[in-house]
Amino acid sequence: MTVNERVAKLEALLVGNGGKGLYEIEDEHFKEFKEFKKRFYAFIFSAISIWIAGTAVLANLLIQLRG
Repeated sequence: MTVNERVAKLEALLVGNGGKGLYEIEDEHFKEFKEFKKRFYAFIFSAISIWIAGTAVLANLLIQLRG
């Protein structure tokens, strides 16, 4: 690939993204990844909390049924 082809490809990339620089594009993806990571951790935490609460409720029901 010649230098001119590389420049043309880079120009097409920049124009195709609204004229944003490459670093701004990477920053947007990084922000999206950070947001996804926060939501993923929140989902895991809530799933574990629900599992612990469900286990406690079942244990309480078993204790009440036995005694």
